[in-house]
Amino acid sequence: MRKTYNIILITIITLGIIALNNYKIKAEKITYELNSEYQPKSLKEGLEMSSTLEKVSVVAQFNYNQFIYDNPLSDDATMEEVNAYRDAKRAAGRAYHSVLNKRIASTLSIKGYDSVFVSSLLPFIEYTFSQDEYVKNQEEVLAKLTSHREVSNVIVKSAVTNQQEKFQGAIGEANAGQIYDSRSYTGDGVTVGVLEVGIIDASHTNMQGHSITYYDQPGFTEEVTEHATVCASLIGGKIGMAPDVTFLSSGLKTNNLYGEVEWMVNHGADIINMSFGEITPTGRYDSNSAYVDNMVKTYDVICVAAVGNDGAETGKVCNPALGYNVIGVGATTTTGDVLGSSSTQVLEGPSKPTIGAPGYSLTIENCGIGYYGTSFACAFTSGMIATLLEAHPALKTKPEMVLAMLTANANHISGYDKTKANGFNKYLGAGRIDLQKTVDNYNRIWSFQNSSGYDGKLVYHFSAYLMEGVTLQAAFAWLATANVSNHQASFNNYEARIVRRSDGVVCAVADSMGDNIQFLRYVTDKEDFYDMRIYQRCGSISTSSPDDLAFAYRMN
Repeated sequence: MRKTYNIILITIITLGIIALNNYKIKAEKITYELNSEYQPKSLKEGLEMSSTLEKVSVVAQFNYNQFIYDNPLSDDATMEEVNAYRDAKRAAGRAYHSVLNKRIASTLSIKGYDSVFVSSLLPFIEYTFSQDEYVKNQEEVLAKLTSHREVSNVIVKSAVTNQQEKFQGAIGEANAGQIYDSRSYTGDGVTVGVLEVGIIDASHTNMQGHSITYYDQPGFTEEVTEHATVCASLIGGKIGMAPDVTFLSSGLKTNNLYGEVEWMVNHGADIINMSFGEITPTGRYDSNSAYVDNMVKTYDVICVAAVGNDGAETGKVCNPALGYNVIGVGATTTTGDVLGSSSTQVLEGPSKPTIGAPGYSLTIENCGIGYYGTSFACAFTSGMIATLLEAHPALKTKPEMVLAMLTANANHISGYDKTKANGFNKYLGAGRIDLQKTVDNYNRIWSFQNSSGYDGKLVYHFSAYLMEGVTLQAAFAWLATANVSNHQASFNNYEARIVRRSDGVVCAVADSMGDNIQFLRYVTDKEDFYDMRIYQRCGSISTSSPDDLAFAYRMN
């Protein structure tokens, strides 16, 4: 009997030791992002400061495969067909992730949190703690999460402090006057999410009568802000670029964007405008940018973000504008020059800005005069994209085509020449947005796939016979695959060339290992055939699914 008792006791002790070993913090699974403080960026004086949120976010990333939807959709699909396709795609994603995430969440026993967000679109769960509760429960929380066999990575973010930041002239500068004045496209059938510090004021003169749905998560209340209302006015208010859009409005609840972006996607967002950035930008690609990249590629939402206002020479670009799949918008003056405050410096990540847009001395009816900054350039760009989506609904499911079209049709600004390997200029990317040319040149864009290949493989070829002195602009874009757990992005590499056929001279080349957009600009020096060629680089396709590629061009 004593022998049996001893065996049982030894077994209990052994199991206890095993349990304790499994319950230790696995530091290699933890990423700390302590500089994740977000705010709108503005030079305008007198905007009110919002309250400080003292929260800690802890995100557990799960190690099961992400949802892939591979049903085809025709490029000439109608608005109704596009909406039905996209709704079905998002519903399938919700069904897949919700089941798996809820199952894993039920096995976690985390205490002390204020709220929990179980994703329905990607493999993760987010806990939000007060500073005091997190400090008290930190070791236990991290031990439980990092020891769990289905948790691949944990991201810990500290508290955030959210602070605040002649439209008609800007319309002309962006070559948007014909569309704006005729109201030929007004954003009808397009849903725009406005993610801000604070929410849109529905009672404001510019917003009265508009459809606005607010983020309604229990336990959160938001105040209206001038910044959010001005941005919405530019996008689609009564005097805005796309007055018939449907709005979704949410303020930043935590220092992560996850809950708000997911809510917008689940409520039918076609575009998400993000006119905010880090209080102290790092210029380095982070998990929020990776998350947004993931949503763009997986669920066909177009994300537009302000690069920040910390200076054209030394200012570091903000997240989430550093997303590879995100349209990062810089600001230009009335003369087309880069706004002196518009940020341009990237330390780790893709070339930014993607494009420039008017963001200088904006006078906005019923709001005020003299608005400056990338926030408003970003909002103006989102409004213009809304008209583009109404004109060509199939673009709702082709973010890579939108990237290629905007860059290929951007206006070159004299004095701002190529400075980056991918063909972008340091200050203005591909140049200043040109809405009319972008809409008109829809017949000069192609979408295709590449699923296999080798180094040097020709994956696309287009020829045009051009006279001397013709300016040819071409852009080639594809979407990156992001890993939120280690905030890294991966994509296959391609090289774009313009080749004069008669003598084989390579007239222009864009080849960058660090970008998923290649931009070419060349003024022909003789009458001839010119080939636009795209080559695969660095061996065979490394991603699990074929690359969706988009090629667009413009001739002046």
